[in-house]
Amino acid sequence: MRKLLLILIACPFLIFSEEPTTIVEKCKKEELQQLSNHSMYFSLGTGLPIPLPLVGIGYRYKGNIQGVDISLRTFPRFAYQGSINYLIFPSKRWNQQMYFGPGISTAYIDIFHERACFLSPQFVFGGVKLNNSNQFYQVELIYPQFKIRRGKMKLENYPAIMTSYGWMF
Repeated sequence: MRKLLLILIACPFLIFSEEPTTIVEKCKKEELQQLSNHSMYFSLGTGLPIPLPLVGIGYRYKGNIQGVDISLRTFPRFAYQGSINYLIFPSKRWNQQMYFGPGISTAYIDIFHERACFLSPQFVFGGVKLNNSNQFYQVELIYPQFKIRRGKMKLENYPAIMTSYGWMF
């Protein structure tokens, strides 16, 4: 009778208690939820071959180790650029967020009354500083560039490199 009473008293504790593996799994789930985030950002930078100031806004979604970045940038009064990138975050650690990935870029340029559109593949890599202010740095390599002007497409045989520093909010 004592054994039966002890079993009946202990059963609820055994059923509703968490084993160490369950606690570890919960911590991992919380960490993964923390890693799955999205944010808007503002960025400043410059580009080559024409070193003009670059101002941009964007949206970044990050899953576990994959993400998407959509951005709009302008070189004031001269050029407008939009891009979408597929990002890979090789580290799952929240405080070490380097990323890289391919993307596609479109641009409209109006310099000295010469207007042209560009469609280009690109490769982006960068990192996020998550200490206090959620800042990031990024470098984009855009090559080759397909110039569309007056209904004709022409391959431009030079790369464009853009660097930016931004703040996520």
